[in-house]
Amino acid sequence: ARHRPVRTRGASIDITERKDVEQEMLRMQQEIAHVGRVSVMGQLATTLAHEINQPLGAILRKAEAAALFMQGPAPDLAEISAILEDIRKDDQRAGAIIDRMRTMLRRGEIEMIPLEVGQILRDVATLLRPDAAARRVRLVLDVPDGIPPVLGDRVQLQQVLLNLMLNALDALEGAGGQGRTVSMAARREADRLVEISVADTGLGFGKAATAGTGVGLGNIRERLLLLYGNRAQLSVTDNPGGGTTVTIAVPYVSKPNNGLGA
Repeated sequence: ARHRPVRTRGASIDITERKDVEQEMLRMQQEIAHVGRVSVMGQLATTLAHEINQPLGAILRKAEAAALFMQGPAPDLAEISAILEDIRKDDQRAGAIIDRMRTMLRRGEIEMIPLEVGQILRDVATLLRPDAAARRVRLVLDVPDGIPPVLGDRVQLQQVLLNLMLNALDALEGAGGQGRTVSMAARREADRLVEISVADTGLGFGKAATAGTGVGLGNIRERLLLLYGNRAQLSVTDNPGGGTTVTIAVPYVSKPNNGLGA
């Protein structure tokens, strides 16, 4: 009796199939997100190409000018040095635009890290500035000092803001020529959240989305859900002077270097 085997009762559930389904769903979500980014960048292709061609054209003209200076009997080395410095700056400007495009189009798993809010907003504004100029819309950026870094995936969060901004620009298509403005602003809120808002002075994001233009609020809400679960918030309000403000609230990180320590 001492060595009699012990009988146990219970149930064994193989969760391998469920895990495979979850992984496939996550892969599909990431693929859909990537297709969305490609679609957005396609919308901006013309204005971004123009933006890149500007520094490239300047580089060519300045290189030709430097070559002419070099052909003279007594080349002005100081002038040539200044031209070369301008060429270097133009090269950096074109490279920065290409880097932002490459970042937006990259594939990869979601990586939740601390992100500097001002830099995220500036990168999005830089991508959209030529498109806004073509539509005769003024972009305004308001990021006060002291905004803590937020937790997020850089590409996914940029995509959310890019979609909000594009919808705000679309909302101005039917607006008059005066005061055509789209604003991005950030502020620290209670409950360890940072609010990022996109406001327009036109038809309004909500109405534009209902009319079938741009990316709908449901799409943006799903992307936030993928990143933050129920920790993120999204709200839409009508502006007193016309237009709409869309606000997202995402968790911030107490210390920039403490990983995910929100």
